[in-house]
Amino acid sequence: MTTKRQTPMRHIFLLLLITALLLGQVQITSAATTAATSVETPTLNIESAVLEIQVKIAAHWPHMDKVWPTYDYSNHNLILFYVNDADSSVRVWRLGVDGTRELEASEYELIAMPQPGGYEQLDFEDKPSIAMSVEDNLLAEEDVVDTLYRVATHELVHFYYQSEQAPDESGGSRAQAFPVDKTPRLYRRMIYENLIRAYDNPNDKDQYLGKARYWLDRWQNEYQEEATAIHATDMAEAPAKYTDNLATFITREMTADDIYKEAGKHIDRDSIFYSADAESYEIGNVAALLLDKQSTGWKDSYYRDKQTIEEKLLADVQPIEDTIDPDIENKLTTALDQYNEQTKDEIADIIETEATKDIPYLKLDISASTSSMSAAAMLSYEDKEIIVRYANQFSVDGKTVELDGVNVIDSYTDDGRSYLYIPLPNDATFADDQLTVESDKLKIDGIKATLGDEDGRKVYQAIVDGGTDGIQLEDTPLIDD
Repeated sequence: MTTKRQTPMRHIFLLLLITALLLGQVQITSAATTAATSVETPTLNIESAVLEIQVKIAAHWPHMDKVWPTYDYSNHNLILFYVNDADSSVRVWRLGVDGTRELEASEYELIAMPQPGGYEQLDFEDKPSIAMSVEDNLLAEEDVVDTLYRVATHELVHFYYQSEQAPDESGGSRAQAFPVDKTPRLYRRMIYENLIRAYDNPNDKDQYLGKARYWLDRWQNEYQEEATAIHATDMAEAPAKYTDNLATFITREMTADDIYKEAGKHIDRDSIFYSADAESYEIGNVAALLLDKQSTGWKDSYYRDKQTIEEKLLADVQPIEDTIDPDIENKLTTALDQYNEQTKDEIADIIETEATKDIPYLKLDISASTSSMSAAAMLSYEDKEIIVRYANQFSVDGKTVELDGVNVIDSYTDDGRSYLYIPLPNDATFADDQLTVESDKLKIDGIKATLGDEDGRKVYQAIVDGGTDGIQLEDTPLIDD
């Protein structure tokens, strides 16, 4: 989740899941979910999970217009697929503010089931909806009900409420430059810390907002390329994060002061953010809470104004010079040094593959894909965008391409075409224009492909079936905590 090209819409959605801690988000997938080799015992059964999610939907979705004036969550469905790991059987529920019911096969047979941990946009029963999928490994994860509920609530924002946001024509990207430079991360951390201090200390709010403005100015002036690249992500992800936080407790009876006070319990005060992408969610969330106190109508023109939430909050604030907090600097330096070292090992296969022409690629045109995906990180490294531990499933003329934790290169063109470059193992076979791979992390079921050459390297090309690709980010960092 480079700075030179138009970012496809699939890189604007999140899900949301490139690193909750790596990218600092509360998203849905984890390495255990996408690359598990054994089935974990669920901590709750699917019926209990459905019931608990439904309780949250019934309690909070009817009141989402208090979060953002255009929201109408009473008009949405959550279609939840469950895949039994023991026998691969499928069950499906429809959840909404009016209750839940299990669907008959005839009602969901034409719905494309997302991969476990994934989600899709769809219409169901004449309502703009979201489909999600879980399996036993996911049900075994801690706080899975809260995670599933938050992801559904968050993604509905992207799907149905951000049409006013102008297309990003800046060549933006969510991919983090690697190795990660400490200084811009420190600047953004100081913005974040001062916003939190302004929230926690209302009597000294003006002082802390002035310091936040100082660090915002320094970051934008000294790292203009990054600030431009991440601007669209800041605008899109901050309100979605703010929304899924408030959606955990909002009720019709709550006053603005009640909401403001309760929201403070959901501020992430401790996580280390390894990327600008991660910061987009949390900085904007706290800025939105502060802006709620300052201006009741700021949301009416937010997407048209082309300002991030923190820019809007600090627009008329005079900067107050500040110094880096040494404790924050030491903590962040240690974490980033470890992250850079371990991430270089993590992507060593791509680095080595790029250094030689001996290893062929599958160049997969995913421009028409409707699938969501999970990954551990998106990195910009030596003019390449690397997706780490990529997991997804595609169809090519009815045949399957399944990736389960593979490092790939992401590429896209000015005319909107999106490609994955997938390194192929030595035992890949190509006969009668059909490519076949059978390995632990990559399965290619005899798809139709053409063989070509790019810069002296063999490249097999294929085009997937489908619409537009969504994106998910996972909630585990590359480093070991």
